[in-house]
Amino acid sequence: MKPEWMKKCPSKYRRSCVGIKYYPLPEELYIEVMKYESRNTLRDRALVATLYLLALRISEALRLRKSQFYRVEGKDYIIVRAIELSKRHKKDKPREVLFRKEGRLPLSGPRKMFTELILEHLRMLNSEQLLFPFTKYRAWQIVTKMLPCTNHALRAFGESYLYEEWNYDLLAVSDYIEVDPATLSIYVHSGWKKHKTV
Repeated sequence: MKPEWMKKCPSKYRRSCVGIKYYPLPEELYIEVMKYESRNTLRDRALVATLYLLALRISEALRLRKSQFYRVEGKDYIIVRAIELSKRHKKDKPREVLFRKEGRLPLSGPRKMFTELILEHLRMLNSEQLLFPFTKYRAWQIVTKMLPCTNHALRAFGESYLYEEWNYDLLAVSDYIEVDPATLSIYVHSGWKKHKTV
């Protein structure tokens, strides 16, 4: 029997993720990613890894260039700098161009295998080249073909993982990914696990 996250989420829940009762562990997600084969397997797997690790919207991932990725000596992560955000603008006001200072791709721990997928893809690119030179619709097709969920759910999986790893600190996660805590609280899975046994 398939776990909950592998069942197609009903369309009425696509934006809220409330229809997904179980968020996959990194290794469960990785197994599904590695099953995927296409003409551009390496690139497509790197797209999903980027969306998951950095908890990005598709439009944000499509703007990334190789030159934004830095390896710092002695650190167990890769830094991704100046990620342009795709925040909705307020009615009758021009859209502000906002940036997330940095994101981090782990080089250790249970999610490092996703970083390796991204690094493999980066080796094929020139310095100023876009990582994913295609449309939002094509990116959406890749995600939904590879996984039984939308990119919206994939982003929620990444946010929820950070939330648990960072001792259930909602403010820390919201500050890191530049999202309002009230909005973020809808997508992370919280519950009894954060409380001590009584």
